[in-house]
Amino acid sequence: PLTGFETEINNFFWGGCNLRDHLWHGRDLSAKFAAIRTKVDQQTLPDWGRAIACAFNTGPAVTLDIATPVTDQVDWLVAQQPGYLLSHASNLQALARQILAMGTEVESLQGIISFGEKLPADLRALCDQAWNATLTDIYSAEEVGYIALQCPSEPAHYHVMAEQLIVEIIDAEGNPCEPGQWGEVVITSLHNFAMPLIRYRIGDFARVGEVCGCDRGLPVITEIMGRGRNMITLPDGSQHWPSFPAELWLGVAPIQQLQLEQLSRQQILVHYQLERPLSLDQSAQLRRQLAESLHYPGSIEFEHHLAPLTEPGQKFEDFVSRL
Repeated sequence: PLTGFETEINNFFWGGCNLRDHLWHGRDLSAKFAAIRTKVDQQTLPDWGRAIACAFNTGPAVTLDIATPVTDQVDWLVAQQPGYLLSHASNLQALARQILAMGTEVESLQGIISFGEKLPADLRALCDQAWNATLTDIYSAEEVGYIALQCPSEPAHYHVMAEQLIVEIIDAEGNPCEPGQWGEVVITSLHNFAMPLIRYRIGDFARVGEVCGCDRGLPVITEIMGRGRNMITLPDGSQHWPSFPAELWLGVAPIQQLQLEQLSRQQILVHYQLERPLSLDQSAQLRRQLAESLHYPGSIEFEHHLAPLTEPGQKFEDFVSRL
């Protein structure tokens, strides 16, 4: 593992981006803020953190380790009744489904914040259904902190935090992408003199956006695709970003978690978490639907799991290529 270093001024800009996100989205700073994430213990804090509390009086904050079983997370949320909840997208997805399955309500929730993972296409609607709350997304990375914040006026837009980072999106030849084109994300940190990162290839791919109508003047990303290993490769060698929304597989069986692993151009292995294995008819139905959604003519096989597909605290990727 690598050890990272950062300067105090870098922390200052991190705090500024944190405050900006809350102010942009008009959050009630007097409410309770809950975070379910890695590297925290279960605790109650007096405020939302130094960057916010130095400028505003805030309500308390509560934290919970993301390794806590999902049913216990639900019980904790019901007991805490926070105004806002921050967590990884895959954990929010699991929480929302558990809430709906249990018929439980967290009536205090005003907003949901996701970070650290690619946002599933159906997660906004799922959060609205489970909590009647709006989800906002943060594009960030542990090495550089905040990269882009969701625009409060145009939810499909992410504004680059240009005061602290230079974010380039480049094509395979290293040329800047035009609006509408997707390419590799390359980042230069402007204030972390303790560990300068210059044109750092973070491994993500994203799409460049047009100028936003909100007049904030910051560069725009319209879609974050994830890592290169999240692309599907067809038998002819062509590649694209896979799409298989949750309603596709939940319509076949009450699958709790699903991950596709591409082993070769001709084979994809579908890992799924379910109380019992899929029947032959269910497997055939899901195979047809995945093949159609992925535009994939190769072999699709299934592997049943009783336990979650990721270790506690590990980021979840719904598609992983081993090519």
